[in-house]
Amino acid sequence: MAPKLELSRFRGAAASLVVATALSCAPGMTAQSAPPRALVAASVEAAVADALAGRSDLGTVEVHAAATGSLARQVELGLAADVFVSADSVWMQHLVESGHASGSPVEIAGNRLAWVHRQPGRSLEAVAADLVGCFAMPDPAAAPLGRYTRQALTGLEVWPLFEARAAGSANARANAALLRRQDCPIGVVYASDTGAFAEAVVIPIDPRLHDPIRYEVVGLARGRPEVAERMIAALRDDAARAAFARHGFAEGAS
Repeated sequence: MAPKLELSRFRGAAASLVVATALSCAPGMTAQSAPPRALVAASVEAAVADALAGRSDLGTVEVHAAATGSLARQVELGLAADVFVSADSVWMQHLVESGHASGSPVEIAGNRLAWVHRQPGRSLEAVAADLVGCFAMPDPAAAPLGRYTRQALTGLEVWPLFEARAAGSANARANAALLRRQDCPIGVVYASDTGAFAEAVVIPIDPRLHDPIRYEVVGLARGRPEVAERMIAALRDDAARAAFARHGFAEGAS
């Protein structure tokens, strides 16, 4: 059984994402000539692509990105790839326990949360009290950023103030775009995305208010073990750590 994450009114957005980003369901990736394929949480796509670029032992790597929950559901439906990079240990553990993953997950990076708004000189409480329009956060059922955000707002005892205005964006990347375009006046993003908001007010969120944000990689049962092993090794070396740091991520435990 998949993790019991609340769908509620976000169900339509999650379903649309699955349809929009679904890749062809193919047999297990047995063809050695096929390029390595990674399924990657949207928030870490650019960093993973950077970390895997120019690797002579891998060649050109296909990086397919979407919300962690959406990718996990597609893996369950038969989508073949060599590795899965998750932003949520709940979905990662689900794939491991259901037999869709091969081996144990390895942590490769970390992250934090931050508020973003564009009203300098005003407190966060004042901005929230006068909120007109949407609150930028992803669908908690599909995107880990949405779940972490809900946990943090619940811990701050302000979730009821924001729930009705939550945008329910498809993933962390789409959520940051809402704020960059100023479609929503306030929202929560990953700390790795805050570099795009130099002219906005950015306020770090206490990490004790939500589950630890860990990016983990694991080989997939329908993938090629030898390819997965090389990709995982590449995502753990010094060059990869430097790539993650360039993109604003914290160092992983592994």
